[in-house]
Amino acid sequence: MKKIVPFIKEIKFNTRIYEITSISLENTLSSSKDNIISGEFIVSGEYKINDSSINTEPFIYGLPFDINLDSKYDLNNLKIDVDDFKYEILNEEFLRVNIDILLDNIVEKEEIEEITPDYVIEERTIIKDEEKENNVNLYTEDLFKEEKEEKIMVDKVLEENPDFIPKKATSIFENFNVKDEKYVSYYVHIVRNDDTIESIMKKYNVSIDDLRKYNNIDQITLGNKIIIPYIDNETI
Repeated sequence: MKKIVPFIKEIKFNTRIYEITSISLENTLSSSKDNIISGEFIVSGEYKINDSSINTEPFIYGLPFDINLDSKYDLNNLKIDVDDFKYEILNEEFLRVNIDILLDNIVEKEEIEEITPDYVIEERTIIKDEEKENNVNLYTEDLFKEEKEEKIMVDKVLEENPDFIPKKATSIFENFNVKDEKYVSYYVHIVRNDDTIESIMKKYNVSIDDLRKYNNIDQITLGNKIIIPYIDNETI
C-alpha cells in the first residue's frame, strides 16, 4: 500500500529574493515503533537578490516534519521517499515549498478476534456463583435436617410431660417457656433467596405478632432460622 502525504511550508528569507538559481532537497525522515514518522527536510541552494546581481547568495533551511499514522498499519518495511517537489517565490520575501512525501510498503494489520478480559472475568464469576449456590443448597439441606430433628425432640418431650420446663434449652428454642406456650408444634423455616416476612406469613398462615414472639424479624438474611408456631385452623 502507498500513501502520498503533502507538506507545504513558507520560508522567510533575510533579504530580498529575486531569483532562485539552484535548489536541492534532502530529508532525514524515519518511522518509530509508535507509527510516528518524523525528521527534517533540508532545503538548500543559491539565489540572486536582484536582476543586476552578478553574485549569488547561499541559503539552507531545516523544516521539521512529524505525522502519526493509525496503529492499524504495520510500518516494519516502510519506505520513505519524495514523490514531488515544487517551489515558488512570494512577494520577494518568502519562498514557498510544496513537497509530496511517498510512503510505500504500508501493510494493514489483520484484525484478530480475542477474548477480552471482561469476558473472562464474567465467566469466572458465573462459575463461582454456581459453586456458591450448590454450597448454599447443601447448607440449607443440613439445616432442614437438623431443625426437623429438634422439632421432633421438642414435640416428644412436650407430649410426654406438658409441664416440663427444660433447665437449659438448646439451639433456637432456648427462650421458650413451655407453660406459657399455647402451641404444641413448631415449624423451623430456613430463609431462602426470595423469602420475605410477608411470604413466610402467607405460607404458614401466621400473623406478624406470632413471628415477633419467637424471632427477631427486623432483618432476615439467607440461612436464618425462623420459628413458626403451628396453627391448626380446624381446632381454633
